[in-house]
Amino acid sequence: MNEQRSTKNKKNNSVVNWWKWAFLSLITLIVLSTIWLISSIQPVSIHEPNMNATEYIDQEMAFTASANREDTEHFINTFLSTTLDEEYNDFSIELQDQLNVHGYLQVFQFDVPFILSFDPYVTENGNVQLRADSVEVGSFSLPIKAAMSLLANQLDVPDFIAINSEEEMIVINLNELSEQQDIKIQMIRIDLPEDDIEMKLYFHEEMIIHNFKNKNFNLQSENK
Repeated sequence: MNEQRSTKNKKNNSVVNWWKWAFLSLITLIVLSTIWLISSIQPVSIHEPNMNATEYIDQEMAFTASANREDTEHFINTFLSTTLDEEYNDFSIELQDQLNVHGYLQVFQFDVPFILSFDPYVTENGNVQLRADSVEVGSFSLPIKAAMSLLANQLDVPDFIAINSEEEMIVINLNELSEQQDIKIQMIRIDLPEDDIEMKLYFHEEMIIHNFKNKNFNLQSENK
């Protein structure tokens, strides 16, 4: 009889110990995850908005161009997939009445889809300022500041992009990007609801000469 009670007590103690360790492990996991999340969503400021006016030289020719949302969206997504690092391959831009950024964030080691919606504005020097309006992060409920902090911490942000999660703002320094490209871009107007986008493009005459000097054009009209 005593042996049966002793065996039963051991089993009960074993069950209690198992639940105790499982509970402690769960508490530890929650604490560590909370510490990681808090450390990841501290306000982040990466690079600075460039307020300098872009300087243009006499050898550059300026053209004003208009574009609709569809063509601009295609151009931006092509730039993301071909020019920036591979980590941006899973990101895409959708232009509707707002600029929507689609991608993935790592939350507790899981890739969670997100959508960040911005209202775009043109700065005085022709750069683009994006002011965050809303965020969707899978089934998680995160404020915009937290989502932008996570995004900034997980990406290798290019030099021409400035992120300030505290102000919920991103600035595309086109005047810095232009220094790395053959074409300089200066935004004039962005009105997404009206599908009206206008910019000024600056081409250096040497680039035009280089691209056309070896081209053979048939300028003779056929005799009818």
